[in-house]
Amino acid sequence: MLSVGTPNEKLYKRLLSSNNNNNNNGSIPLVKKQNSTPSTILTTNNNNNLDDLIKIKPSLNCGIDVKNHVINLFTSSTSTAYNIRTTWNTIGQLVTVPAPLVIAGPSGSGKSTLLKRLMNEFQDCFGFSISHTTRKPRKGEQNGREYFFINPETFEQSIQNDEFIEYTRFSNNYYGTSKKAVKDVQNSGKICILDVEIDGVRNLKKTDLNPRFVFIKPPSLEILEQRLRSRGTETEESIQQRLTRALEELKFGEIEGMFDLIITNDDIEKAYSILRQFIVNEVEALKKSRGM
Repeated sequence: MLSVGTPNEKLYKRLLSSNNNNNNNGSIPLVKKQNSTPSTILTTNNNNNLDDLIKIKPSLNCGIDVKNHVINLFTSSTSTAYNIRTTWNTIGQLVTVPAPLVIAGPSGSGKSTLLKRLMNEFQDCFGFSISHTTRKPRKGEQNGREYFFINPETFEQSIQNDEFIEYTRFSNNYYGTSKKAVKDVQNSGKICILDVEIDGVRNLKKTDLNPRFVFIKPPSLEILEQRLRSRGTETEESIQQRLTRALEELKFGEIEGMFDLIITNDDIEKAYSILRQFIVNEVEALKKSRGM
């Protein structure tokens, strides 16, 4: 979570009065853009110096807007909007916190394949938020890699302890994203990837994480069924449950404004190219913030 404190009053007034004037001291020019999207939100608590925050990234060529005691940095180009925040990690370091990337879609739509390719290409920029589940591991899956596999009693205790950002129950199994899993990825300065059910999308819409939402859909239910059967890990009952669930998920994916991008995965190369194009600006902004 971001820690937002009261900024130094003198600095706050200077920022407001210096609107649309450039500095000559190497700090970021003070330019207010009312209709732009924040690229970075620098926040502070009472123990941190805002002057240091202002000067950390002069190379980004950004402007500053001060509003409600939060400093928003805007890219000088209005055609490109990046969504990156900066905050303090658990050991007091200032880290870049890009907005999470949320992927949703029916089981068998190809989400895992696309995410693996994305993480293989940009392994230094993405971190996968490993979900918890009470289902049994499939062949080849490892605890702590695909999922944290736990028993229902432990999962329910975690719910009582308010440890999840979102969770759902499907086919007699729980699935959930823990706050710690997301925070660990964000503290590493990477874009956090969340693979969630539609209930998870609803819940994430209510948070202040400001994710980007992508929906992956199959070309047809017939092809989806073929993919599920080809796994060789699903019972007939499980396949029918997943197909019924898929109908609900596909309807959800069509809700206007629910997702930033919808990809029909009828060709893995084409689907990945679309996903890559959608997120590559975020990746480049992240690299720039690291001086890469």
